[in-house]
Amino acid sequence: MPPVDGTTSVELALLAVVGLVGVAVAFVLGRRRGKGTRYALWTTLAVVVGIIAIVTLVIPGTSDYPGGRYANLTPGQEIERGLDNPGSASWFNLVGNIAMFIPLGLVVAALIPGGFWRRLVLATGTGVVLTGGIEFLQFGMGRVADIDDIILNSVGALVGAFVGATAASIVTAVRSRQRT
Repeated sequence: MPPVDGTTSVELALLAVVGLVGVAVAFVLGRRRGKGTRYALWTTLAVVVGIIAIVTLVIPGTSDYPGGRYANLTPGQEIERGLDNPGSASWFNLVGNIAMFIPLGLVVAALIPGGFWRRLVLATGTGVVLTGGIEFLQFGMGRVADIDDIILNSVGALVGAFVGATAASIVTAVRSRQRT
């Protein structure tokens, strides 16, 4: 995950606000058809994937490897660097890579029909596949591809999937009790 400077932070915040407005509009329009929550979730998914794409593929990255294209295939190397240097760019990279994929896991788990484990596995798998694709594209763009990004993004997707699957299971249980 590239560092985010002040200007980029403002642009991402503006994008998030526009995304929230889009989600609200989707909810209102969907509600007319009795599917407000579903429309809002799909719109949220589009916004989340868009933000992830912008952060990982559009914003120029920086690395310790000035030669451009590089693949770090040593698991834990960047994670250890981030844990050893709280408050540093490496630490921000560690936390940011996890946080960026939590919403993805949450929304995908909420959209997938089925039980807790199905939601958890499929939502986490979606995060793993997406982050693998991103790292592949970054390498193809002459940037750094890092196995730790895949690990951290996957952990974020798992955390979000756990929350989303838990919430969806609770909602399903409450609805089934209300019907009886």
